[in-house]
Amino acid sequence: MVLNDVIIGLAERFRLDPLRIGRPEAFEAAINAAVALMPAQALIDEVAAMGGLGGARQPWGVVLARLRRIAELAGESAVLAEGQVVQAARSWGARLGAMVRASSLHIDGAASELASETDPVLRQVALDAFGHALVAAPEPAGVTR
Repeated sequence: MVLNDVIIGLAERFRLDPLRIGRPEAFEAAINAAVALMPAQALIDEVAAMGGLGGARQPWGVVLARLRRIAELAGESAVLAEGQVVQAARSWGARLGAMVRASSLHIDGAASELASETDPVLRQVALDAFGHALVAAPEPAGVTR
């Protein structure tokens, strides 16, 4: 069980009694939130990397605060990474649209490229950007309709 592995790992790392946790449900929530975003051993290492407990009167409270902070930061990082992936798909679709518009890529080639994206959400983001680039791009110099 991941929860117990993390608690025992933290207890061993900080030389704490694993049975003296004040509010097990709070630890369970914090650990579950963090291990959803990173492996259990990485979580233990990250808590330890934040420093020792320095004679804290409530050492498990310090550990809990660190777990919550790590889960929060990992969640923010995941959201940022997801945003970067979506932006990359948007840029890719816009680039393909601009290339088709400039006649440097045939539309069939662009369609094949777009179809190669396996994630349906990212494919749709790229398709939307592609379509927008085809419609919104200015006419190349010297071309009239």
